[in-house]
Amino acid sequence: MYDLYNTSLLYQIEDKKKFIQLQTKKVEEYLTKMNEVASILSMYINYSDALNGKCKFLPDEVLAKNTTEIKYANMILKHYYELRQPIEIATSEIRQLKKQQISYSIYKEIISLHNKKVAKYLVDTGKTYENKYLGTLKLVYRENTNAVVNWNESNKNKKELIEKGLIPYKKEDEEKALANGEVYNGVKWLVTGYSTGLLVVKWTVPLIVKELLNKDIHDFKYIPARGHYGIMNAISNAYNDNFNGDKYQKI
Repeated sequence: MYDLYNTSLLYQIEDKKKFIQLQTKKVEEYLTKMNEVASILSMYINYSDALNGKCKFLPDEVLAKNTTEIKYANMILKHYYELRQPIEIATSEIRQLKKQQISYSIYKEIISLHNKKVAKYLVDTGKTYENKYLGTLKLVYRENTNAVVNWNESNKNKKELIEKGLIPYKKEDEEKALANGEVYNGVKWLVTGYSTGLLVVKWTVPLIVKELLNKDIHDFKYIPARGHYGIMNAISNAYNDNFNGDKYQKI
Protein backbone atom coordinates (compact mmCIF):
# COMPACT_ATOMS: atom_id res chain seq x y z
CA MET A 1 0.00 0.00 0.00
CA TYR A 2 2.87 2.35 0.77
CA ASP A 3 4.38 1.76 -2.69
CA LEU A 4 0.95 2.28 -4.25
CA TYR A 5 0.56 5.53 -2.30
CA ASN A 6 3.94 6.86 -3.46
CA THR A 7 3.39 5.68 -7.04
CA SER A 8 0.05 7.49 -7.10
CA LEU A 9 1.70 10.73 -5.94
CA LEU A 10 4.51 10.44 -8.50
CA TYR A 11 1.99 9.74 -11.26
CA GLN A 12 0.00 12.84 -10.35
CA ILE A 13 3.16 14.97 -10.20
CA GLU A 14 4.37 13.75 -13.61
CA ASP A 15 0.91 14.27 -15.09
CA LYS A 16 0.87 17.88 -13.92
CA LYS A 17 4.41 18.45 -15.21
CA LYS A 18 3.32 17.29 -18.66
CA PHE A 19 0.35 19.64 -18.49
CA ILE A 20 2.66 22.53 -17.55
CA GLN A 21 4.90 21.78 -20.53
CA LEU A 22 1.97 21.84 -22.94
CA GLN A 23 0.48 24.97 -21.41
CA THR A 24 3.87 26.72 -21.38
CA LYS A 25 4.13 26.09 -25.11
CA LYS A 26 0.78 27.85 -25.61
CA VAL A 27 1.99 30.78 -23.50
CA GLU A 28 5.21 31.06 -25.50
CA GLU A 29 3.28 31.03 -28.76
CA TYR A 30 1.06 33.82 -27.48
CA LEU A 31 4.02 36.02 -26.54
CA THR A 32 4.02 37.46 -30.07
CA LYS A 33 0.61 38.97 -29.29
CA MET A 34 1.92 40.38 -26.02
CA ASN A 35 4.91 41.92 -27.80
CA GLU A 36 2.54 43.68 -30.18
CA VAL A 37 0.97 45.61 -27.29
CA ALA A 38 4.07 45.77 -25.07
CA SER A 39 4.54 49.50 -25.58
CA ILE A 40 0.94 50.30 -24.57
CA LEU A 41 0.99 47.95 -21.56
CA SER A 42 4.34 49.34 -20.37
CA MET A 43 2.81 52.81 -20.18
CA TYR A 44 0.32 51.76 -17.48
CA ILE A 45 1.61 48.61 -15.72
CA ASN A 46 4.86 46.83 -14.98
CA TYR A 47 5.41 44.77 -18.14
CA SER A 48 7.52 42.19 -16.29
CA ASP A 49 4.62 41.60 -13.90
CA ALA A 50 2.34 41.14 -16.88
CA LEU A 51 4.67 38.55 -18.42
CA ASN A 52 4.78 36.72 -15.07
CA GLY A 53 1.00 36.49 -14.98
CA LYS A 54 0.49 38.99 -12.16
CA CYS A 55 -1.78 41.38 -14.06
CA LYS A 56 -5.13 40.45 -15.56
CA PHE A 57 -6.52 43.85 -16.51
CA LEU A 58 -5.30 47.36 -17.07
CA PRO A 59 -6.27 49.81 -14.30
CA ASP A 60 -9.87 51.07 -14.36
CA GLU A 61 -8.81 54.65 -14.95
CA VAL A 62 -6.93 53.50 -18.07
CA LEU A 63 -9.85 51.45 -19.35
CA ALA A 64 -12.09 54.48 -18.84
CA LYS A 65 -10.29 56.13 -21.76
CA ASN A 66 -12.06 53.53 -23.92
CA THR A 67 -9.72 53.80 -26.91
CA THR A 68 -9.43 50.99 -29.46
CA GLU A 69 -5.74 50.49 -28.68
CA ILE A 70 -6.33 50.21 -24.92
CA LYS A 71 -9.28 47.83 -25.33
CA TYR A 72 -7.22 45.60 -27.64
CA ALA A 73 -4.21 45.65 -25.32
CA ASN A 74 -6.45 44.80 -22.36
CA MET A 75 -7.97 41.87 -24.27
CA ILE A 76 -4.52 40.48 -25.07
CA LEU A 77 -3.40 40.95 -21.45
CA LYS A 78 -6.49 39.14 -20.13
CA HIS A 79 -6.07 36.18 -22.47
CA TYR A 80 -2.36 35.89 -21.66
CA TYR A 81 -3.17 35.90 -17.94
CA GLU A 82 -5.76 33.14 -18.44
CA LEU A 83 -3.19 31.04 -20.30
CA ARG A 84 -0.67 31.41 -17.48
CA GLN A 85 -3.02 30.81 -14.55
CA PRO A 86 -3.38 27.04 -15.06
CA ILE A 87 0.42 26.82 -14.93
CA GLU A 88 0.49 28.63 -11.58
CA ILE A 89 -2.26 26.37 -10.24
CA ALA A 90 -0.55 23.16 -11.43
CA THR A 91 2.78 24.34 -9.99
CA SER A 92 1.11 24.97 -6.62
CA GLU A 93 -0.54 21.53 -6.75
CA ILE A 94 2.84 19.89 -7.41
CA ARG A 95 4.24 21.58 -4.30
CA GLN A 96 1.32 20.24 -2.26
CA LEU A 97 1.74 16.73 -3.65
CA LYS A 98 5.45 16.75 -2.80
CA LYS A 99 4.57 17.70 0.78
CA GLN A 100 2.46 14.53 0.92
CA GLN A 101 5.51 12.36 0.20
CA ILE A 102 6.38 10.84 3.57
CA SER A 103 8.62 8.13 5.01
CA TYR A 104 7.34 4.60 5.52
CA SER A 105 7.43 4.94 9.31
CA ILE A 106 5.20 8.05 9.24
CA TYR A 107 2.89 6.43 6.68
CA LYS A 108 2.58 3.32 8.86
CA GLU A 109 1.77 5.39 11.95
CA ILE A 110 -0.93 7.36 10.09
CA ILE A 111 -2.53 4.17 8.75
CA SER A 112 -2.37 2.51 12.17
CA LEU A 113 -4.07 5.43 13.93
CA HIS A 114 -6.67 5.66 11.17
CA ASN A 115 -7.41 1.94 11.43
CA LYS A 116 -7.76 2.22 15.20
CA LYS A 117 -10.33 5.02 14.85
CA VAL A 118 -12.26 3.11 12.18
CA ALA A 119 -12.29 -0.03 14.34
CA LYS A 120 -13.54 1.94 17.35
CA TYR A 121 -16.26 3.56 15.25
CA LEU A 122 -17.48 0.20 13.94
CA VAL A 123 -17.53 -1.42 17.39
CA ASP A 124 -19.01 1.53 19.30
CA THR A 125 -21.74 2.51 16.84
CA GLY A 126 -22.62 -0.58 14.84
CA LYS A 127 -22.80 1.71 11.80
CA THR A 128 -21.15 1.41 8.38
CA TYR A 129 -17.82 3.04 7.55
CA GLU A 130 -17.73 4.29 3.95
CA ASN A 131 -14.81 5.26 1.72
CA LYS A 132 -15.29 6.01 -1.96
CA TYR A 133 -12.14 4.09 -2.88
CA LEU A 134 -12.16 1.23 -0.36
CA GLY A 135 -15.89 0.62 -0.25
CA THR A 136 -17.70 -0.07 3.02
CA LEU A 137 -16.90 -1.85 6.27
CA LYS A 138 -19.41 -2.89 8.88
CA LEU A 139 -19.78 -5.36 11.72
CA VAL A 140 -22.61 -7.88 11.54
CA TYR A 141 -23.78 -10.15 14.34
CA ARG A 142 -23.95 -13.88 13.73
CA GLU A 143 -25.80 -16.12 16.16
CA ASN A 144 -23.35 -18.74 17.33
CA THR A 145 -23.40 -21.68 19.73
CA ASN A 146 -19.67 -22.33 19.58
CA ALA A 147 -17.07 -20.72 21.78
CA VAL A 148 -14.74 -18.19 20.17
CA VAL A 149 -11.25 -17.10 21.13
CA ASN A 150 -10.68 -13.90 23.10
CA TRP A 151 -7.43 -12.97 21.40
CA ASN A 152 -6.78 -10.00 23.64
CA GLU A 153 -6.79 -12.06 26.84
CA SER A 154 -5.17 -15.03 25.11
CA ASN A 155 -2.20 -12.98 23.92
CA LYS A 156 -1.77 -11.58 27.44
CA ASN A 157 -1.64 -15.14 28.77
CA LYS A 158 0.87 -16.15 26.11
CA LYS A 159 3.11 -13.18 26.92
CA GLU A 160 3.03 -13.97 30.66
CA LEU A 161 3.96 -17.61 30.01
CA ILE A 162 6.96 -16.57 27.90
CA GLU A 163 8.07 -14.08 30.57
CA LYS A 164 7.93 -16.88 33.16
CA GLY A 165 10.06 -19.11 30.95
CA LEU A 166 7.19 -21.47 30.17
CA ILE A 167 6.21 -22.84 26.76
CA PRO A 168 2.91 -21.68 25.21
CA TYR A 169 1.03 -24.70 23.92
CA LYS A 170 1.21 -25.41 20.21
CA LYS A 171 -0.53 -28.44 18.72
CA GLU A 172 2.16 -29.07 16.09
CA ASP A 173 4.91 -29.09 18.75
CA GLU A 174 2.90 -31.50 20.93
CA GLU A 175 2.38 -33.93 18.06
CA LYS A 176 6.07 -33.77 17.15
CA ALA A 177 7.12 -34.46 20.76
CA LEU A 178 4.73 -37.41 21.08
CA ALA A 179 5.99 -38.87 17.79
CA ASN A 180 9.54 -38.73 19.17
CA GLY A 181 8.50 -40.21 22.50
CA GLU A 182 9.30 -36.97 24.32
CA VAL A 183 7.44 -35.21 27.12
CA TYR A 184 5.70 -32.02 26.00
CA ASN A 185 5.32 -29.27 28.60
CA GLY A 186 3.38 -26.70 26.58
CA VAL A 187 0.89 -24.69 28.66
CA LYS A 188 -2.50 -23.87 27.12
CA TRP A 189 -3.08 -20.15 26.85
CA LEU A 190 -6.16 -19.61 24.66
CA VAL A 191 -9.16 -18.01 26.41
CA THR A 192 -12.53 -18.88 24.92
CA GLY A 193 -16.05 -17.70 25.58
CA TYR A 194 -18.91 -15.58 24.24
CA SER A 195 -20.88 -18.50 22.87
CA THR A 196 -24.06 -16.42 22.38
CA GLY A 197 -22.92 -14.76 19.18
CA LEU A 198 -20.07 -13.57 17.01
CA LEU A 199 -19.18 -10.26 15.36
CA VAL A 200 -18.09 -10.62 11.75
CA VAL A 201 -16.45 -7.98 9.54
CA LYS A 202 -18.32 -7.43 6.28
CA TRP A 203 -16.55 -5.65 3.42
CA THR A 204 -18.06 -4.51 0.13
CA VAL A 205 -16.34 -2.78 -2.78
CA PRO A 206 -18.12 -0.98 -5.65
CA LEU A 207 -17.59 -2.69 -9.01
CA ILE A 208 -16.31 0.54 -10.54
CA VAL A 209 -13.50 0.65 -7.95
CA LYS A 210 -12.41 -2.87 -8.88
CA GLU A 211 -12.25 -1.83 -12.52
CA LEU A 212 -10.27 1.31 -11.72
CA LEU A 213 -7.75 -0.49 -9.52
CA ASN A 214 -6.92 -3.27 -11.93
CA LYS A 215 -9.01 -4.68 -14.75
CA ASP A 216 -7.08 -7.97 -14.51
CA ILE A 217 -8.03 -8.53 -10.87
CA HIS A 218 -11.44 -10.11 -10.50
CA ASP A 219 -11.46 -11.22 -6.87
CA PHE A 220 -10.53 -9.28 -3.75
CA LYS A 221 -10.05 -10.78 -0.31
CA TYR A 222 -10.15 -8.80 2.91
CA ILE A 223 -8.24 -10.21 5.90
CA PRO A 224 -8.97 -8.25 9.13
CA ALA A 225 -5.83 -7.12 10.96
CA ARG A 226 -5.04 -8.76 14.32
CA GLY A 227 -2.46 -6.25 15.55
CA HIS A 228 -2.82 -3.78 18.42
CA TYR A 229 -4.61 -1.29 16.14
CA GLY A 230 -6.49 -3.95 14.19
CA ILE A 231 -10.23 -4.51 13.99
CA MET A 232 -9.96 -8.02 15.48
CA ASN A 233 -8.39 -6.61 18.64
CA ALA A 234 -11.20 -4.04 18.89
CA ILE A 235 -13.81 -6.78 18.44
CA SER A 236 -12.13 -8.95 21.06
CA ASN A 237 -12.17 -6.07 23.55
CA ALA A 238 -15.86 -5.49 22.82
CA TYR A 239 -16.79 -8.89 24.23
CA ASN A 240 -17.42 -8.31 27.91
CA ASP A 241 -20.21 -8.61 30.48
CA ASN A 242 -21.95 -5.56 28.98
CA PHE A 243 -21.76 -6.76 25.37
CA ASN A 244 -24.99 -6.36 23.43
CA GLY A 245 -25.31 -7.45 19.82
CA ASP A 246 -28.59 -5.60 19.23
CA LYS A 247 -26.94 -2.55 17.62
CA TYR A 248 -25.41 -4.68 14.87
CA GLN A 249 -27.11 -6.05 11.77
CA LYS A 250 -28.03 -9.71 12.26
CA ILE A 251 -27.04 -12.42 9.78
